[in-house]
Amino acid sequence: MKAVAIHRMKVYWPLYVMAIPGIVFLIVFKYIPLAGAVIAFKDYSVFKGFIDSPWVGLKHFKTLIHHPDFFRVFGNTLMLGFLKLVLVFPVPVLLALMINEIRKAALKKGIQTALYIPHFLSWVIVAGIVFDFFSLSGLFNIILGWFGFEPLLAMKDSTYFRPV
Repeated sequence: MKAVAIHRMKVYWPLYVMAIPGIVFLIVFKYIPLAGAVIAFKDYSVFKGFIDSPWVGLKHFKTLIHHPDFFRVFGNTLMLGFLKLVLVFPVPVLLALMINEIRKAALKKGIQTALYIPHFLSWVIVAGIVFDFFSLSGLFNIILGWFGFEPLLAMKDSTYFRPV
């Protein structure tokens, strides 16, 4: 059995060599940073570093849980995570299936380009576009006006945070 394994390593050595950069990447960027999680259990000081900072155990977690806003923030986090799972996960799949059904190649490429362009924009620009969209003179309020509704400042009202 051992001889077979050694023989396979000799035969497939180029594949093992090709795997080395990926393994190094995982170790350097995924596993080594896990050591920094010890900061949560220490009264960390930049000047003392990881090792010399005093150990405080679960003190920071107790402070977090006893904060008056903890359960509201935790609930928002769970709700946004659930909405992301339910809405953000299937929407790209459904969109890809719908685009796949378009027969005209030029139209299909145009739609793909229009949907992919926002990935090249800065989050500052995207936030500006969202603010403009929901402003009093924005497209959202223009459409509301078509249906006879009063203008709504969705970015000002906290009840619209999740939908926006």
